[in-house]
Amino acid sequence: MNKTKGFNKIGKLILILLALLTSLTIFLPVIALPNEVASLVDYKGIDVVFGKEIGMILFSGVYYSNAIINPSIMLFIGFFLPLFVTIITSLLIKNRRIVGFSCAISFVISIVMILMVKEIGSCYLANTNLLTGLNELTRYFKDIDGVVKYGTYVGASLSILGLITSIVYCFADYLQLYRR
Repeated sequence: MNKTKGFNKIGKLILILLALLTSLTIFLPVIALPNEVASLVDYKGIDVVFGKEIGMILFSGVYYSNAIINPSIMLFIGFFLPLFVTIITSLLIKNRRIVGFSCAISFVISIVMILMVKEIGSCYLANTNLLTGLNELTRYFKDIDGVVKYGTYVGASLSILGLITSIVYCFADYLQLYRR
């Protein structure tokens, strides 16, 4: 029985570490958007999750003087759900299958949300003109020709690794990983 308890603790610690690393990818560049000179500027996950004023942006041949990255609760869930679920289930639930299954579900949701950053993230664009007045729109990153950066792929890869680890943790007794 001592091997089982040791395996449970190590498995939970590995899941928490992978969830923490997934959450820390919020500090890496996840999207690049065109600026006023049509070059791409990188924005970190924290900018996309909590919003940021980015100034001038080029969209469909028109310069918008006021562009703001809108905050996204869906991307917040994508980055932080595995960490919350893993910590809460590891502390409160003793059944390894329930912990592994709930962590697996949270990592799947994280993978989907992080990889859909172009479809979920959006910008508010506004332009004031003397002739036409205020021209404002909200567009998704895919419409503004946003480019997915390496932070998105690192976060998704860590979530995939967390998914595999949580499935192995869930079915460890069937795989006989700790009985020797």
